Amino acid sequence: MTKRNTPPTSRRALLASGAAALAASTLPLTAPQAAETIPVVVELFTSQGCSSCPPAEALLAELAERPEIIALSYHVQYWDHIGWKDTFGDPRCQERQEAYRAWLGTHFLYTPQMVIAGRHDVVGSRRREVVETIRSASTLALLPLAIEESANGPALSLPAGAVGPKGAQLLAVRYLTSAVTRVERGENAGRTLRERNIVRDIQHVTLWDGEARLIPLPPGQDATHGQAFLLQDLASGAILGAAERRPLVA
Repeated sequence: MTKRNTPPTSRRALLASGAAALAASTLPLTAPQAAETIPVVVELFTSQGCSSCPPAEALLAELAERPEIIALSYHVQYWDHIGWKDTFGDPRCQERQEAYRAWLGTHFLYTPQMVIAGRHDVVGSRRREVVETIRSASTLALLPLAIEESANGPALSLPAGAVGPKGAQLLAVRYLTSAVTRVERGENAGRTLRERNIVRDIQHVTLWDGEARLIPLPPGQDATHGQAFLLQDLASGAILGAAERRPLVA
């Protein structure tokens, strides 16, 4: 690439605009919220064999600490052929990404892909774009799902609401909160990856037609695993509401 000198005034302008962009990308993710916060779901499609993924995973780790965000990491397997088999790779993760390709109209699968609220996809390492998309999603009119604990076990309270012509599905997504992996081969050879909220199971709970319901929830929460419950429109892929059971504290 040809390198050329920049006049001092232009250089100052570039530095100023760069500083403004950095400031915007590091602003707090939260917008003014109502007392009852409905979480925004952020789903990252990633692979231990992808050299572009660690920055996106670091960003997801930050998002996982925010109470107003449900952050999930899906490990796909289509990079396994280049030298390293992802230790958390799961064909169900790729199936979910394939579903988003149909819903969102993307032309190909890629990593790191972040899907936000089931409605928008962003390159997961583009911090500023991710932050802005989450902010926009936080203004959506989502359904408030409530988890109720009882002697008979947990249940999810679904209020009545609008749904598309195909109805919606309720998914239970079980995730491992954290892991450290030393990658020995492939694009990330020699790197130690610190990963968060790694999806280990995706379970279809029930279909939903818009009526108010109380739905018993499957087990899956323990000291190292949490559960996310996603209510997803089957026509558009939009997540209509979500709730989370974080890992038990010893």
